[in-house]
Amino acid sequence: MASQVLELGAIVTRNIALGIADILYAERSEPMAPEDSGWQFTEGSKDQSNFENAQIWTVHEVIESDSTLRPFIDYPVGTRILRNSKEDAWTLLDD
Repeated sequence: MASQVLELGAIVTRNIALGIADILYAERSEPMAPEDSGWQFTEGSKDQSNFENAQIWTVHEVIESDSTLRPFIDYPVGTRILRNSKEDAWTLLDD
């Protein structure tokens, strides 16, 4: 059975959306609306300037772009994952 999260929105930074950066950091925050998954995907930094001109993608679109994220999409709010490069495995960050 497919996850309900797949059709919800996620924030993707401009550089990722343009294909000039890889997803290296992901965080799931409290959703702001029913159609929001809470997921934010960045090129490795939580710097707010990375969110200027960000785009909203469905989680399904994010998974199509980077299938290594699939195992994490149903993780709860507060989940943070990080990797140093696209070739590296994801690390689940503790608070």
